[in-house]
Amino acid sequence: MFLKTSGFKRLLKEAYKGRGLHIGGTENTTILAGSYWAIEVFSHEIPKEKLAAIIELFGRLPNPGERWLLTKDGAQSELDIYDDYRAMENIRGLPVKTNYTRLLISTGGGTFRVLQAGNGRIDLIDETVREMISQEEIQPGHGKLKGPFLNGREDRVFFSNDNMALQIFPTRPSPTGHSLELFEYLEAFDLNGEDNGPDVPEEDSEEEEEEDA
Repeated sequence: MFLKTSGFKRLLKEAYKGRGLHIGGTENTTILAGSYWAIEVFSHEIPKEKLAAIIELFGRLPNPGERWLLTKDGAQSELDIYDDYRAMENIRGLPVKTNYTRLLISTGGGTFRVLQAGNGRIDLIDETVREMISQEEIQPGHGKLKGPFLNGREDRVFFSNDNMALQIFPTRPSPTGHSLELFEYLEAFDLNGEDNGPDVPEEDSEEEEEEDA
């Protein structure tokens, strides 16, 4: 898993103390989600430090088919509404590469990093989440960190490696809000994004390398 343990714990507890932490299981994976993020990871490959953080809140890993909402008031069973949180599934399709820029925007809701795609599209992700992501956290044999990139619908930002996917619902302006003008202004410029990984997931990158050869 490419999230620092301290950051992973922060995401879980932030959700648990807020609107609730969604936790569920599939045949092979564990799903965790807050209000603006979702993680899907192979259950048998969760590092012990992060496994301990899950057990601290839920007591165990969820069984396949289980869906729960955890809050300070307890655990409540949920209906099968987890398709939106299936990060490994949602990442598929034709990803659009997006890059970190040097710009940070501070609001009452926190500090956000500006991302810009090749078509000029601007998205914001929480800077504290960006700082949690690290290639150094990945265990041997679990592949390299890929991302950030957008899915085909361009409504969420993804990072992934061979055993985990993280999706973030980026901040976008309201069609009637004043911030829309700022987004439209920024999208007219090349903000010199810093490249941070391959343009597409690894399997597609390999195909490009073969063509170049």
